[in-house]
Amino acid sequence: MKDKFTPGPWHSSEKGGIMPGHMVWAGDYLIANCGKQNGEDKYNARIIAAAPDLLAAAREVLDTLNDGPADRECPLTGRPKMVCDCVGHRMLKNAITKAEAI
Repeated sequence: MKDKFTPGPWHSSEKGGIMPGHMVWAGDYLIANCGKQNGEDKYNARIIAAAPDLLAAAREVLDTLNDGPADRECPLTGRPKMVCDCVGHRMLKNAITKAEAI
């Protein structure tokens, strides 16, 4: 599936001028302006900038967990993968679904 967001890498930086605050960029394209607030703007920009990498990592980990025969044990719980609904699987699936929602 092709992602519907601007491809990475994304990076954050602090800009002054007309739009002061921490920004998230994909090359020269502005992804987000996190504004200038009580110090959280820098960290908000950093986590937004990491989003494409975090999504790729979550997909890779979930694929690795789901790889192989269905009766293989989940490395997180030791239960057969086909019945495993552990917190790790749910968190990865939910995060990926949230990122891919239309």
